[in-house]
Amino acid sequence: MASLTSSNSSLTKSSGEARLKESFRGFWDYVSPAWAGKFLDRWCTRAMRSRIEPMKKMARQLRRHRQLLLNWIKARDSVSLGAVEGQN
Repeated sequence: MASLTSSNSSLTKSSGEARLKESFRGFWDYVSPAWAGKFLDRWCTRAMRSRIEPMKKMARQLRRHRQLLLNWIKARDSVSLGAVEGQN
């Protein structure tokens, strides 16, 4: 019975991890840095409240790089990567 409980717990964690991972994909669709920031803050809060250590680690990393991620959202449509690739 104990092994059934532990495997059920790991199944719940892996499905929670998959839901969190899948929900983060929405971040890349934002156009406004302000709305992207709100999404990022809410996502990181949910991840930190989960008992899934890899998601907590990811949330901490995203929080550390928050401003860089929002800068990317802001500059995404204004910077042509062709010019950057041409310099390589």
